[in-house]
Amino acid sequence: MKSVKTSICLFSFFFAILLVISLFLPLRNIPSGDGERFVSLSIILDMGSDNWVEDYYNRLESFLRACSFQNWTFCIFQRCQDAWLTNSTRLTLLKNYGVLIPRIDYAQTLSLANRSELVDAIFANWSSFVGYYPKGVFDYVPDTYVANYVRSKYNCSFYQGYCFDQYRIDYMSMRGGWQLPYYADSDNIIVPGQGRGIVILSHASWDWVDSFLLHHNLQLHPMNLMQHFKNNAIAERYFLDLVARTSLGCTPFSLSIVQFEWRWCCNVGSDNTTLAWIRHLLSYDYIFWSFENIVEWFSNHFVDTPEYHVRFASPNSETYVEWVYTHDYRISRVANTVNSLIRYCNQKVDKYLHSSVSIDWSRSSCPNEADNQIDISLDFAIDALGGGTLRAPVKTESLKWSGDLRDFPSYYASLQGNAS
Repeated sequence: MKSVKTSICLFSFFFAILLVISLFLPLRNIPSGDGERFVSLSIILDMGSDNWVEDYYNRLESFLRACSFQNWTFCIFQRCQDAWLTNSTRLTLLKNYGVLIPRIDYAQTLSLANRSELVDAIFANWSSFVGYYPKGVFDYVPDTYVANYVRSKYNCSFYQGYCFDQYRIDYMSMRGGWQLPYYADSDNIIVPGQGRGIVILSHASWDWVDSFLLHHNLQLHPMNLMQHFKNNAIAERYFLDLVARTSLGCTPFSLSIVQFEWRWCCNVGSDNTTLAWIRHLLSYDYIFWSFENIVEWFSNHFVDTPEYHVRFASPNSETYVEWVYTHDYRISRVANTVNSLIRYCNQKVDKYLHSSVSIDWSRSSCPNEADNQIDISLDFAIDALGGGTLRAPVKTESLKWSGDLRDFPSYYASLQGNAS
């Protein structure tokens, strides 16, 4: 009996080891596949002279040193830029660990002349203090006019921060864009253009399906995940899985963006937890490049926005989604049912390209009212991917389709023709 018990114990011990290995193996051994697997890390600096906390700055210094990573992109809030650029110690810290780009806040609330003047002032400061013009700009809701202006006058190559199909959060809606790099149309920044243009990059990458069906917070933003799961171990596992599954599910290449606000991170005491997540992520076999590096690579490899295919099972629920994205359409399918279709050729010129909007900042911001926001959303032909918390409601019927997704737009057009 003793030998039998010993055998059972040994079997259980080795089985436990194999179980642990199996949990981590999919993350550790990222197959090379047909395309590069990029990850970009970015910190938004939302702390300026009016809300400066020296302890938070010291914690940032410790955080960067502990990560031992020199390819960050630091996005500096507009009102916070002087606090970072005019202090040589702070500026040197940032330059030692990455590159700096400015946020241009809610540009659509300004007149066209004021947008140009603001950009010129920010870029003059960058040149004077940082020593170079930024290669890109940041905001959560990108602006078509600013994109055209910085590209033509300053040769900027990218605009970062687009929030994938955001709906009425922080006075912004922007449904219909894409969270992998694309060349923007000069008439509408969330429409892909023909040929080269300024490259659009997203804010923190979202879950390709559950962020629509369940909750907006399912994304590569550490504090949002901690808030959503209320268990840091579960949240980290999801965080790492989301990067892995995005990397394996996208062709012709993948990009996962991790981005978060530093003051917010410190306010909720999440800097040590976030540090552990980032260090864990950095141990995996991805290509960790800055936005600037990735856009240069993208421009060298693609003369036009590529056709993207995404096949993704959410690490949250295992719900499987397929996407196809071209400069003609964006389409998604779940369970042999097409639940989203946008035809890019039918879209209007961005209304803020020639006008501005007023926002009452005293009114609710999450969710904000429909009449008190910047809304750059596109028109949908099929609009049934949604219904989650802080996501748009389902507005149309979906359609059954088990064929090649690339053939669906033609099929849908034939249905419309027959109906007319």
